[in-house]
Amino acid sequence: MKTDSIDSIQEDRELAEKVCKEIRRGNREAIVEIYQGFHPFFRRVVQKQMGSEGQTDDLLADFWLELLNGNAICAYEGINNAALRTYLTKILLLRIIDLQRKIGRQEKRFVSPFVQEDDGEEDYLSKVAADSESSPDDLMIQKQRSRIFQNALLLLHELSPPDAKYIRMRMEGLTYAEMAEQDSDTDKTDIQAVGRKADAIKKQYTRKKTGSLAKFRIILENLMTESRMEKKDLL
Repeated sequence: MKTDSIDSIQEDRELAEKVCKEIRRGNREAIVEIYQGFHPFFRRVVQKQMGSEGQTDDLLADFWLELLNGNAICAYEGINNAALRTYLTKILLLRIIDLQRKIGRQEKRFVSPFVQEDDGEEDYLSKVAADSESSPDDLMIQKQRSRIFQNALLLLHELSPPDAKYIRMRMEGLTYAEMAEQDSDTDKTDIQAVGRKADAIKKQYTRKKTGSLAKFRIILENLMTESRMEKKDLL
């Protein structure tokens, strides 16, 4: 297998190190340099695998949002003489596989943040199955709805990355316990630790006015106003 030149790998290491340091300092705009260089290629990769324009946009938005936490970029060290683009493409391909598995299970789910939760039980949000025989108008609304949700998530991530992570997990249908288990600081073998973390996540997620859901609703409603959409269009 052909490897990239030593000089090229060194340049990639320096770029990744520079972007990593800036992101860690809170300057997320530093990723623009990588975005401008790699995004067109990544878009071709996703389009070839998925075929759908809407799915391509959604997956890429999630992918770049994930890279904003800096973990993947900071972990790059030219492993196995792989270029930065090759390294990130492998991560992207894993995200494509994950999405294809979800589609294969036919469990495309949409979560409305406007549905009131039941405080007495495990509070799943309402999920609406995608209709494979949607009308052109319905498809247009679904595409606009998906775009608004992605933009709202991006804006929330800029404001509070943990809250954006919790919203995304809930939209995927995870319970608070499952969210706690995915937290890197949680000892998954300690049931009590998972329970305490799950309670803390639920408290943060549902807190009135300052919780994850409250912040997301404010951003979403502002975007809806700009797009002249009504709440019923999100249900």
